[in-house]
Order: sequence, then structure tokens, then C-alpha cells
Amino acid sequence: MKKTLIVLQFYEGDKAQGRHLTDLMCGLQRAKCQVADIMLACRFDATIGDDWVEGIARRFNVHTHTGRRRAYGWPFGPNELWYDTIQWIYENRQAGNLRQYDTALFMEPDDAPLHEDWIQAIRDGWRDAHKPCYVMGHIHDFAAGQSHVNGNAMFSLDDKFLHSIVKKHGGAPNVGWDVVWSPHFFKWGTRNTPLIRNCYARTTLEKASWDLLRSEGCVMVHGVKDLSALALTREHILKPMLLNRT
Repeated sequence: MKKTLIVLQFYEGDKAQGRHLTDLMCGLQRAKCQVADIMLACRFDATIGDDWVEGIARRFNVHTHTGRRRAYGWPFGPNELWYDTIQWIYENRQAGNLRQYDTALFMEPDDAPLHEDWIQAIRDGWRDAHKPCYVMGHIHDFAAGQSHVNGNAMFSLDDKFLHSIVKKHGGAPNVGWDVVWSPHFFKWGTRNTPLIRNCYARTTLEKASWDLLRSEGCVMVHGVKDLSALALTREHILKPMLLNRT
């Protein structure tokens, strides 16, 4: 059975939140994950650290990648990191590596899982698609009459699909990569899903909103800039799990 590669992209400025995220992801695993591994992908000037990798390795197999493109600021820095990460994955697969994965779930430190079985739920949602799907995530309007799929999404690792991206060597430096590439994704085949929700640049997440997202079928939320979403899942999902283990 093929696995999912969870790709966490970050720079030094949001690395601490990324570590809170992976700590929670590991806590939600009752044993070592059999359906997904983690890849830490950092901007060229950031560091990862052996202690972080060792902590994650208790529950996930871990890959690491340091970006090779030298770009700063938003959106140019995240854009170049994403392009480089896609290229690195493609290059490795062409060399015969990373062939155990058929999908990649791209994430950022402002993501948070909302359910214990969030990984399996997203994988099941991908598997249950009724037509060919190359990107599955939250499709929403960003301007009048224009939609895009938020980049915190599940991507196919089909070789032809990856090649269709890497052969173009990147995109606009002043527009988010997911906006630039969404027309391309739509041509290949995308799927909107309630499992992943983008709450763009949300300062915090209250318990009532966390409850509402869960009631609507969301298992992964993106865009909460503080640690509130992680703290709510830790308090209301992880803590009861740990109590039941004792």
C-alpha cells in the first residue's frame, strides 16, 4: 500500500509553531504511523535540528530538505520553497527514491489537526473521489469571479503531473503560488473537500469555531496564526486520549 508524504514547509520565523504542530501530530498517533511519513522542508536560511527529527521519528519516518532557492519575504520566499520542494520530490522519484508515496499533503505551521484520525480521513477522502483527482483541498474565491485551491492540500505524486509543474521552473514572485497554479490544477482535476478548511490569516480560533469546523467535517484547519487551534485539539482530543491510555 502506498503512503502519504506529509510535507511541512517553514522558515526560521515560524519554525517554533511548526514544532508545536509536529508535537501534536505525534501525540495523536497511538503507535508509529503506517500510512504517512513526514518531510520537514525549510527555507534555505533556516535550520531543522537533529532533536526535532529525533522527536518526530518516534511516530513517523522523517525526511528533511533545505531549500536551494534563495528568496526572502512573502510571497516570494514561500513560492520558491514550494517550487524547490516539488522539484526535489520529482528528482528523487526519477532517481528511484520516494516511490513508496502516491500523495503529498502540503502543510504549513499555521495548520492544525482537529481529529485523532485526521490523516486517515484525508486519505479516505482522496481515495473516495469519483473522478481523477490531482489536487484535493479547500477551493474558495479570492477575488470576484476567481477561485483557487489553497495550497495546504493533498497532491498527487503522479510523475506526469509533477513534471507538468517542474518543467516551468516556478512562477510569479509577487503572487502566492497556489493562486498562480490553480488554473493548471483545475485543468488536471481538483476536488473541493470539507475535510480541509482555510481560515486565511485568522488571528485566533475560539472553541465555538473549533466545534463548528468539526461538526462540518473538517479535520485540518489552515490559517490560524496563534497556537489556539493546536491548544484546543490538545485539550479536547489529545488529553482524553492520554487519560484513556492510563
